[in-house]
Parts: sequence; C-alpha cells; structure tokens
Amino acid sequence: ANSGTNLVVTVAGVVATPNKTNNWTGAGWSANSTSDSPAVKFIGGGNVSGTFVINVQVDRTIASVDNSTITAAGDWFVEAVNDSNIYMGAGAVTYGSVDSEKGGGSAAMAGALAVNVMAQRTEAFIDETTVTVTGDLDVDSSARGNIIAMALSGAASTGALSAAGSIFVNVISSNTIARVNDSGITGNDVHVTSKNDNVILGVAGALSTVQDSQNSNADSTSAVGFSVGVNVISNDLRDGGTLAIVEDSTIDAAGDLVVNADTERNVLIGLLSAVVNFSGTGASSAIAITIGLNVASTRTHAIVRGRKDDEDLDVDGNVTVHAEDDSSIKNFTFAGSAAFSSSSSNAAGAGLGF
Repeated sequence: ANSGTNLVVTVAGVVATPNKTNNWTGAGWSANSTSDSPAVKFIGGGNVSGTFVINVQVDRTIASVDNSTITAAGDWFVEAVNDSNIYMGAGAVTYGSVDSEKGGGSAAMAGALAVNVMAQRTEAFIDETTVTVTGDLDVDSSARGNIIAMALSGAASTGALSAAGSIFVNVISSNTIARVNDSGITGNDVHVTSKNDNVILGVAGALSTVQDSQNSNADSTSAVGFSVGVNVISNDLRDGGTLAIVEDSTIDAAGDLVVNADTERNVLIGLLSAVVNFSGTGASSAIAITIGLNVASTRTHAIVRGRKDDEDLDVDGNVTVHAEDDSSIKNFTFAGSAAFSSSSSNAAGAGLGF
C-alpha cells in the first residue's frame, strides 16, 4: 500500500502608502510639489505581489506473483492500494495608495498561479503462476487520488490601475490494473477487480478595486480581474486505464467468477472574478473574466479472453464481467464588474464567464 499527502500553502503581500516625511514609499513613491501643473503633480508608483507554486507527484504501486506455484489453505489476496493527496493554497494581495495632497497615481497588481500534477500507476497481477487455494482468491488494484487547489488574489489601489489574476492547473493521470495472465487458478470464489477513484476541486478567485476619489489628476482608471481554471483527468494511455483482465488462463472455481472494473471521477471547479472601479474625474473601466476548462479522457475495461492449454473456464457459480465509468464534471463560474465616474458618460464595465 502507498499512502501520502502533499500540503503546500504560500502567501505573498505588498502594501505601499504615502509617507509625508519620506519621498520614497517602498514599492511606489510620491513627491512634494507646489506646482499647479497636472503633469508635475501626476507622480506615482507601482506595487506588485505574486505567488507561483508547482507540485509534481509520481507514484507506482505493484503487488505481483510471477512464475510461481502456490498452494494454500484458506483465502489468498494479491492487493495493490494507492491513496495520494495534494492540498495547495496560493494567495497574493497588494495595496497601493497616494497622498490626496500630492496627487499622483498608483498601480496595484497581484497574481497567484498553482500547478499540480499527479501521476499514478497501481497494479496487482498474477503472471505465469499456478495457484491452488481452498478458499477465495482476490486480485485487487485500487487507486485513490485527490487534488484540492485554491488560488486567490486581491489588488486595491487609490490610483490609476488595479489588476488581480488567479490561475490553477490540475492534472491527474491514474492507471489501475488488476490482471491474471497465463496462469492456472483453482479455488472457491475468484475476484479480479480494479477501482479508480479521483477527485479534483479547484477554486480560483480574483478581486480588484480602484478607489480614485482622492485623486482628481488621473485622466483614466482601470480595474481588471481574471480567474482561470484548467483540470485534466486521463488514463487512456495505450496500455493503461482502469482494467480488470483475465487472459490466456484457466479458472476452476467452485463459487463465482467476478471480473470488475470501476472508474469514478469527480471534477468540481469554482471561479470568481469581481471588479469595482470608483473613478475620479476621468474615464473609468472595469473588466472581469472567468475561464474554466475541463478535460476528461478515461478508459474502463473488464475483459476475459484467451485460454491456457486449450482449457476453458470451469465456474460452478455465477460469472460476472462488469465495467462502469461513473464520472462527473461540475462548473461554477461568476464574473461581475462595475465602473463609476463623476463624468457619467465615461464609465464602462464588462464581465465574461464560461
């Protein structure tokens, strides 16, 4: 059995405000000026914060019996179990302001990017082996992988520009295989089962606001926010998938024969972008965008094929060969924007989400 959890949380932040006793204000600046010229008084700075996190997790779990002869009283199990998790949080915040007496403009920008990649291969198999048991024989491969990722950003400015963006990318490639190959099995119930259970929960949020009422020198102000989420689940490699296979083998079962492959994958994505622009005397704009993309490509097979030494299956009970894929994708997206200007004809807002 393989079990592991990867937990990562990272936050970045910048705050820059005017300092009446120091012309430099950290990431931005302001200047004392007695000039009436807007060109002279429009002096400001920029503030930027961001986080960028990548997780890559690769697991291979194998339980096997190869080229052997086994005789046992009671039940016999060949089991491979993989249970892995990635939990990630990435956040960035920025605030920038200017002095109302000095004028000027400030820009605040924040961004968060989270990338998670999980690759699993879980195998339980009997190969070129003779097994004789008085009880049941189980060949079971089970994989469970979860990714929960959150990327949040916020930017606020009392100057000309506020921009916030959040992006996450989650990828799971999980192959789960249970197989009996070129073997002779004698027992009561014979079960060959493969189960793949994955969950991706991705949340991205961006909040951007401009409050320019203190600064009448800015000719225009802009507030921008965007959230992007991408989820990919795949196990359809040439020799991969969720597979339960009995091939080129003889089965002599006093009970039932069950060959079962089950895939259950759930993808949930939540995206939020909210933008507000309270402009001064100039033109104002507010743009909010959310984009969600989900890709699921899975293969689930339960197979009985071929025979060994011209011997057929000899099963006294029921024979069940079953494959099921019960996967779902759910999207929740919201984009909202609002722009205000004291010059009522110079305000514009737009929101787009899908």
